[in-house]
Amino acid sequence: MERDNSKQTGWLDTAVAGIRFGPDRKAVRAELQAHLEDKAADFRRIFPDIAPEEAEARAVEEMGDAVEIGKELARLHKPWLGYLWRASKWIAILSVVLLMAINILNNDHYQSAGYPLWGGFSEVRGRTEGEKIQLGGYTFQIVGAAYLDYVQDWRGIEDRVQVYIRVSTPRFWERINEGALRSALTMTGPEGWVWSMDSGKVQTIWEEGRNELICGLQRAEWGLFHDTYVAYGDLEWTEGEPVCLEFDFGKGSFTLTVDQLERVVME
Repeated sequence: MERDNSKQTGWLDTAVAGIRFGPDRKAVRAELQAHLEDKAADFRRIFPDIAPEEAEARAVEEMGDAVEIGKELARLHKPWLGYLWRASKWIAILSVVLLMAINILNNDHYQSAGYPLWGGFSEVRGRTEGEKIQLGGYTFQIVGAAYLDYVQDWRGIEDRVQVYIRVSTPRFWERINEGALRSALTMTGPEGWVWSMDSGKVQTIWEEGRNELICGLQRAEWGLFHDTYVAYGDLEWTEGEPVCLEFDFGKGSFTLTVDQLERVVME
């Protein structure tokens, strides 16, 4: 730290005045200050009775002509070198971000089976804005809830509940693991109905040669910062009865409840 010594301060100001790049000027000044302190300490060690102010003054004299030293320092520390160094740091940062973005766009997690970065398999039915719960850097929210009411004998498909859960995070490179979500999630309904989402139940539509998921979890739609999943349950639902999604991730558990479902007649 500099003492209250105008001669020493003036010498330092003059020596670094020609360095136009601020970070360089600060670093060089600190280095010169350290040299001055070392020289002053040497004088005090050699001459124990010398006053601190005199030791500092003699240290300044030993350092030489501040003007000439300043010219040499200005020649060595060109400002464009400093700005180039700063620019290279930003270029490196932008390159890393670009590589991450390219990796995300090409990652099998998003592109397998032709999935784009934004898209979906199905629209969200019974849109709503439910309570938000945050855990482990992720935000969980029910964004849709519907009861699919199939007309009698319509393709033989059973009525079922759909609840849409949006899982969002600003860390787009750390999207929630679908397997972990399945293992953590259980749907509960009226009269003790329970279904763990780590298993699925399908109904075969023979006329169309396909399977219809009636209990389980699947991805519905997604964006850069979120994934929306739809949880299915083949429970018997009556107007006004709540449906709950219970999450247990080990490090934390919570329940999201939907009290109102939109009845959608499937024809």
